[in-house]
Amino acid sequence: MVRALRLLIVLVAVGSAGQAAALAVDSPRPWIRVLLEGDALAVAGSDLDLPALRTVYAATGHAPLWDDIDVARVLEAAGREGLDPAAYPMRYRPPAGMSAMEARARRDLLLTNAVLLYARHLRLGRVDPAAVDSLWTLPRPEFDAAEHLAAAAADGGLVEALLALPPPHAQYRRLRGALARAHRQAAADPDAAVRRIRRIEAAMERWRWVPPLPARRVEVNTAAFRMTAYDDDRPRLDMRVVVGAPAAPTPAFTKAITAVVLNPDWTLPRSIAVAEYLPRIQENPGFLAANDIRVVEAPPDLANATEIDWSRYGAGNFPFWLRQAPGPDNPLGRIKFEMPGGNAIYLHDTPEKDKFDFDRRAFSHGCVRLEDPMALAMMLLGEDGWTPARLAEAIAGGETRRLRAPRPMPVYAFHMPVSVADDGTVRFHDDPYHREGLLLRALER
Repeated sequence: MVRALRLLIVLVAVGSAGQAAALAVDSPRPWIRVLLEGDALAVAGSDLDLPALRTVYAATGHAPLWDDIDVARVLEAAGREGLDPAAYPMRYRPPAGMSAMEARARRDLLLTNAVLLYARHLRLGRVDPAAVDSLWTLPRPEFDAAEHLAAAAADGGLVEALLALPPPHAQYRRLRGALARAHRQAAADPDAAVRRIRRIEAAMERWRWVPPLPARRVEVNTAAFRMTAYDDDRPRLDMRVVVGAPAAPTPAFTKAITAVVLNPDWTLPRSIAVAEYLPRIQENPGFLAANDIRVVEAPPDLANATEIDWSRYGAGNFPFWLRQAPGPDNPLGRIKFEMPGGNAIYLHDTPEKDKFDFDRRAFSHGCVRLEDPMALAMMLLGEDGWTPARLAEAIAGGETRRLRAPRPMPVYAFHMPVSVADDGTVRFHDDPYHREGLLLRALER
């Protein structure tokens, strides 16, 4: 009774009683308007997102969206995107006695609600990365499903809007193709196929967390232990890298290379100085001099390192900063790529070249060691007139030099345990940080 009265009020507001009666028979618009006015609405057992629905239907004057579009086919095909079609309810059977217009309104609202949820899942991901991966610090993509759908509805471009929902990344598209092939191959080995399918779907979810990438960038995949540098969205460099050990993992982050430092010194983070270097200093007081390490900050009465009683200090009491001079044994090697930002993670050379021969290259304190730092330096500095010979000569001179990059180079590091090569080969990588299992379990819920 209350619903009927509210409907009548809306109908009378649009014209005469006769016009209102006609609208009530011939159009679901008044029903859509009334249904969206409430504090809550459930259709076919699904609680609808009323604020988002109001945004969408305000753009259409509360006209139904799906009378001429078979949106059900789109939602039923969600499996091609690594999503579960059952997560987007769209079947509606009106109860006996309900008017045809109210039934149309409710069905349209249910379908729009399903599309909104599908859009969020497809563009942003089903799972909040912070809930399953504490190492993921990349900003989420910016996307408002309601605004996206409202703009499309107002312009008559709903079909195009649905087609534009998948993430724009090339790797995501390759994974979608790999998923289709895995489903076709499932009959031959169902048990193996299920595991492969789940891992590919989890990889697609991770790519939904990645914001749009610029055409010129560096990507580091910590699960694959590789770095790829792109220009005009085409790979120009690809090399092996060493990433953080499981005890000091490299996080997923984005920063920008602003300068190349030749012959860098290294200021030891206090955690490393205390955990790794202090025991060696305590055992051998000559360790500092032998490794070209100086005390660069200390209490005034302890300015002379040779007079410090190192046995008195430990994790809770270490008022020193240590710095290692440039040289062949400096852990940063001969080149460091300066990346200002919140953490002390950067890309650099290394004297430990043998580590690149390992398949599982998780050995660093969190920074990324490059197999061929000279190649990346040339990609950054070449447009400023630097040549390989000139760069090698500057390094051989031994002087620390900071060379500003003509254009900052964005760097994106992320953990992607599954990737697809140019030829379609699916690569299942190591998972040194044990992040994949957490995501797989979250996706099962």
